[in-house]
Amino acid sequence: MIYGQEKDSMVAATYYFDNGKISSEGFLRDGKPDGYWKSYYANGNIKSEGNRVNYLLEGIWKFYTEDGL
Repeated sequence: MIYGQEKDSMVAATYYFDNGKISSEGFLRDGKPDGYWKSYYANGNIKSEGNRVNYLLEGIWKFYTEDGL
């Protein structure tokens, strides 16, 4: 019998606003968000970032104002 590594089902995903700017980006596992994610405001500034483990929020998440603070 031959044993191999299971194929990791994580795929990169990027979502966009109607204006073409990125609204969020991260990884999907089985079609659900997992791993590190970033979300953005429509003006392009970062809105939030943090990690998900087994689809649940994990650890410290950072949140920003629309002005980037």
